[in-house]
Amino acid sequence: MTDKLELTLLGETTIKLNSKPASGLPSRKAEAMLIYLVCTQRPYSRDLLADFFWDDRDPEQAMANLRSLLSGLRRKFKPYLDITRQTVAFKEDSPHWLDTAEFQRLAQSDAFADWEQAIILYQADFLAGFDIRDSRGFEEWLSLERERHQRTAVDLLRRLVQHCLDQQLYPKGIRYAARLLAISPLSEWAHRLMMLLLARNDQRAEALRQYQTCCDILMEELGIDPSPETSALYERIRAAVDIRRHNLPVATAPFVGRALELEQIQAQLARPSCRLLTLLGPGGIGKTRLALQVAETAVGTTLNGVFFVPLAAVPAPEFIIPAIAEAVEFTFAGSAPPKTQLLNFLQAKEMLLVLDNFEHLLKGSQLLAEMSQSLPDVKLLITSRERLNLQTEWTYEVGPLPLDNEAEEQPADALQLFVQMAQRAQADFVLTPEAEPYVAKICRLVAGVPLGIELASAWVRQLGCAEIAEELEQGIGFLQSRAGDVPDRHRSLQSVFDHSWKLLTAEEQQVLAQLTIFRGGFTREAARQVTQATLWALTGLVDKSLLHREANGRFEMLEMVRQFAAARLADLAESAATAQARHAQYFLLLLHQQEDRWQTAARPQALERLTPEIENVRAAWRWVVAALEDPAAKELAPAAVQWLDQAIISLFFLYESRGWFQEGAAAFGWALAALEETAVHEADARQTYGKLLVRYGRFATFLGQYEKAQQVLEKALNALQPEGDPKEVSLGHCYLAIVDSFQGNYEQAMIRAETSLALTNQINHRQGLAFVQNLRGTLAQRLGNYADARGYYEASLALRRELGDEHGTAVALNNLGNLAIAEQDYVAARRYYQESQLIFKEINYKLGRAASLGNAGVVAMRLGELTESRQLHDESLLLKQELGNRRSISISLINLGEVTTLLGEVDAARRAFHEALRLTMDIQAYPLALDALVGLAELLVRDAQLEQAVRLLQLAARHPASGSETQARAAQQLESLPVEPDVVEGLPDLADVVADVLRPYT
Repeated sequence: MTDKLELTLLGETTIKLNSKPASGLPSRKAEAMLIYLVCTQRPYSRDLLADFFWDDRDPEQAMANLRSLLSGLRRKFKPYLDITRQTVAFKEDSPHWLDTAEFQRLAQSDAFADWEQAIILYQADFLAGFDIRDSRGFEEWLSLERERHQRTAVDLLRRLVQHCLDQQLYPKGIRYAARLLAISPLSEWAHRLMMLLLARNDQRAEALRQYQTCCDILMEELGIDPSPETSALYERIRAAVDIRRHNLPVATAPFVGRALELEQIQAQLARPSCRLLTLLGPGGIGKTRLALQVAETAVGTTLNGVFFVPLAAVPAPEFIIPAIAEAVEFTFAGSAPPKTQLLNFLQAKEMLLVLDNFEHLLKGSQLLAEMSQSLPDVKLLITSRERLNLQTEWTYEVGPLPLDNEAEEQPADALQLFVQMAQRAQADFVLTPEAEPYVAKICRLVAGVPLGIELASAWVRQLGCAEIAEELEQGIGFLQSRAGDVPDRHRSLQSVFDHSWKLLTAEEQQVLAQLTIFRGGFTREAARQVTQATLWALTGLVDKSLLHREANGRFEMLEMVRQFAAARLADLAESAATAQARHAQYFLLLLHQQEDRWQTAARPQALERLTPEIENVRAAWRWVVAALEDPAAKELAPAAVQWLDQAIISLFFLYESRGWFQEGAAAFGWALAALEETAVHEADARQTYGKLLVRYGRFATFLGQYEKAQQVLEKALNALQPEGDPKEVSLGHCYLAIVDSFQGNYEQAMIRAETSLALTNQINHRQGLAFVQNLRGTLAQRLGNYADARGYYEASLALRRELGDEHGTAVALNNLGNLAIAEQDYVAARRYYQESQLIFKEINYKLGRAASLGNAGVVAMRLGELTESRQLHDESLLLKQELGNRRSISISLINLGEVTTLLGEVDAARRAFHEALRLTMDIQAYPLALDALVGLAELLVRDAQLEQAVRLLQLAARHPASGSETQARAAQQLESLPVEPDVVEGLPDLADVVADVLRPYT
């Protein structure tokens, strides 16, 4: 029997016979010829082989060398070689194994296991370190073969790395990525994959170091920087280092069973094509608990976090966007639509969002379709009783818990859940052999539905397991006789709830029904005020699993329980109306109690107190406005106006701090319409109406609707005067001054600001004084009165610090930095910006952080630190684009245009200025548009388009909306031109000039 010939060529070259190293090869060239014949497996003429291996010798000498070499090979390897007088070939049918052939075969497979076996074979390059002298033909063949196998190895490793990334096999993926980088160190794709694997394996510092390694290699070898895609990934990972990983609620009990469901859902979510997965099932089936368990397993491996978005209390589709923003801690800012801002924020994020209880919001499902299509790295896990019916939707049916267990050594999942819940109600409960059949029967009667099991298990304090089963059986039979077309599962739950209701005291029944008015949970104090609930009543409901107490102390009611209990409340009309009124009064008063905290150091505490109650606040506001609109509730109107009035200020600050400008405008607009229809002519109502108008005008300003804002604010002053609250009148003048300044009417703005100051001084309102002094500083700076501006800013800063208003302090410091730039004191400017940036970061005010970064970029540009300036402006622009504030984005674009001009990047500068012009004209921010025109004029001068440059500069120098700094820059450029500009009478229309500038590029 012929021994098996084995050749290992991918790594240390070895030739074996019958698993033992082959000996007796006459020379290195003989070894090379054997390898060549085995690898190619085709016959060769002697002439060809002689020339191939001895191309530096004459033909006769080469043939002699070949005969000698073949003679030596024949002695040791005769069974494997077919040597004739004319040809030499390897016998393909001889017993042999060749690692390169096996490597290529396995690499062509579709199986991951085969890929792993293949890459094990690739220990090093083909014939690494193997060379022979005087044989160019063999060296060329070796080089081509080495390259072929290396290409296969690279392709194979790419597949292995991608598969490990997709299947969350991160440690294994890191090992393969390291091998890939060893072969292809210049592959940015491989560096990016390694960064992602490390980051998802919770090695984020190592991921950031990998980026630096990539930068060093590319610069050293190619003299280039990483691509924008690689840099963007680095920024994503860097941003993820400090962010909150998740907001998942703390589980109050261990997760029971559903191992197969978990595995299947995780596998679906791991598919790159699955971005939206809906867990479908009836109420009480356990969709939420299963989704939370899936989410928990994704924490740490999802780069930018895992976030739970409870939607049961969300009343309508338009509130889905704020609910998601709240969960991911995103604050809206600027006039861009909230959806645009949210999608921009999520665009570069890798997240898992769990949207719970979506079935009543199906009209808003198109938002989820858009998210799944436009956000490549955001996964949406939805729980719903109904399909969303979207093209991008994947679905998973959640069934009841198994009633039988294949592993007989432990009870079925349904029984385990019953025992776990029963032990919460009665700590010494044990599943005895006698009780087990009855518990199994209970679980069958509730069809394995977790909610039914939980409610039934709470009865063990009053009934034995046999009695519980009997009560359930009777209740279900009664329901079946009444409504035979109702699904069994729902009948079972109704029976469980009906019996749970019977076990309640009259007080507990009344409290439970009234608690359904709350949206999104409640505190013990809120329950006491609204439903008169005692601690014992609440504790009793928790003991019976009808309420849950969360780790933060708040009470929550499962949505299915809420629906059952709400049906009972519907039978108690008088009780329901009373509870509704108390609910509205309590939460509107809660808003009022936070009123004095917003402009002090207690602002974070006000936000912390109100944020969990946002759905209750919305419901209270809707109820009181609806009461004003209801002709049948005229007797309620005076109280409703009073409740509305006391909530206005805090609700405004809550909306402002969250950036919910459109929702704020809608809520205040609805209240205004209700007052106009009912009681606006009453004195008290007129003052409330004026307060609403002032803040409605401010929301319009935030949204860039300056003409509307001006009309609304002037209407507010008419409503408030002459007997109106001086604070409100002063605020109205301030807000009007801001609108004037945004439109370039600085003189008029200063007149309004002085009026506001006089009113505020009369009543010594310190918060108002701080606000108006800051406004006066901004206007004085725009008018070129720098000494006055400094005095106003410093007065505002002192007041803010006395009040402990960190937000206002940071704003004043930032403005002092702006003034220092105007005065060319760049060292002082940098100091102010650094201090303001620290405060903005501490209070998590992203718009302020973005502004400070941009301003620091201006300082760096003035100091000639152009690379740092470009980096700061890029970072600022990214933040502003996430926030969607178009005015702020315009400022960053103008700054980028200026620094790229200095860097000689003319095309980039022109694009930045053009985009700034489009935005500023769209939002009527004319002073900023004129700034952009001055920047563009410099580019036109460089292109020798002097006539066009003069036209832009003359407009900027003389336009009433130009600030003093803009006018000075324009005049300076005009003086430096090599031609004498013609004197032009009149001014061209700004909109016409901008249209002419943009037309060639449209």
